[in-house]
Amino acid sequence: MCESYLPVTDRALTLDEYLDFVSREVDPRDLTSVGASALKLRELANNRTFVTEILNRQLSIGADALAFYSSQSAILGASQSFSVRLNVWPVVSSNPRQRKVENGVYSYWDAHDHNFTFMTVGYYGPGYETIIYEYDRDSVVGRAIHWLGLGDFDGRPSAVRLDVAQTNRASQGEGRGSQSRKEFISGKYEP
Repeated sequence: MCESYLPVTDRALTLDEYLDFVSREVDPRDLTSVGASALKLRELANNRTFVTEILNRQLSIGADALAFYSSQSAILGASQSFSVRLNVWPVVSSNPRQRKVENGVYSYWDAHDHNFTFMTVGYYGPGYETIIYEYDRDSVVGRAIHWLGLGDFDGRPSAVRLDVAQTNRASQGEGRGSQSRKEFISGKYEP
């Protein structure tokens, strides 16, 4: 299952405010409760300095304090039942040889699923688009249900996406810019 939200707000939250809200108001076992928090995730993404502030604070302590657990993923904050994770998806090189290597490293086009439920929002950069496939885990047969563009458009975060653990497979690629956003907003999810 994949749900899409387009929360609109100019309000910005700090990471501590977001962690406090989710800890008090969201039951991570209840998908309706998680989905209802999309506006607050968007408000966190509206805070255009919190990621830099966290990484600078960690670097001032020393390289060992960085919360990266892979070359492109870091935990920015957590509570007992959830975490706020940063994922970095580098732009793929225009050099065909380098691009082939990067596509292998970053799995941009490999269908995959996750063993955890997550909600995501674009924060910085050109964004990406993803094709969501629902599948029957017993037979591992899938079909495309729609694509979703995520990213930073006109300096603002875009859609918020909720993915439920092990029910979807996704493959993502580079963003298509304003065309992706226009198609997403108009609701054209046809494969």
